[in-house]
Amino acid sequence: MVIDEGLIYAMSKKRLDDMPRLGIGTWVILFCLSFSIPFSFPGEIYRWTDEKGVVHFTDDISNVPDRYRNQVDKEEIATLEERLSNIRRGL
Repeated sequence: MVIDEGLIYAMSKKRLDDMPRLGIGTWVILFCLSFSIPFSFPGEIYRWTDEKGVVHFTDDISNVPDRYRNQVDKEEIATLEERLSNIRRGL
């Protein structure tokens, strides 16, 4: 079986040319959103360790088994705006 490398290249180039291209502005917006969205929502993270020594994390206290609720460590998650405000104030 003979494979025509020129044909494979032409087919792959055609597929790439058919793909929609995103402008630099679109990439900048997507980049900014990818960093701001995860830090925009405040909340709590709950952490506990089971009898096997495995550390678990959740954002919903109802997911913590009853027998581990007395040892849960709760951490408040600040929004990006709160973090930036703390940085500006030197905290």
